[in-house]
Amino acid sequence: MACPDRFGQFKESAREEPTYPLTRVVDVDAIKSDAVDLPFLPRAIHVTVGGLVKMHVGTRTPNVVISTTLEAGWHPISPTRIWLNGTDATGITAWD
Repeated sequence: MACPDRFGQFKESAREEPTYPLTRVVDVDAIKSDAVDLPFLPRAIHVTVGGLVKMHVGTRTPNVVISTTLEAGWHPISPTRIWLNGTDATGITAWD
């Protein structure tokens, strides 16, 4: 018997609009920075045009820096910072 594709299920659900109410939003494209954190810790980010995203994740010091390619859509990611250099995805908004 084959193992269920849990990653595939997660990936499909991540593209859907969140079901919990989101109350704050910030246009990340306008404030991307290699040195300054986002004004709040988002519960999700939305990407309009997919591409590479370099970000800090985690709330401990030092934060972990990752670079990953994100498709257009909703992502249940809580980055503390999205870098200007190393990010080519556009239309990024952070939601809480």
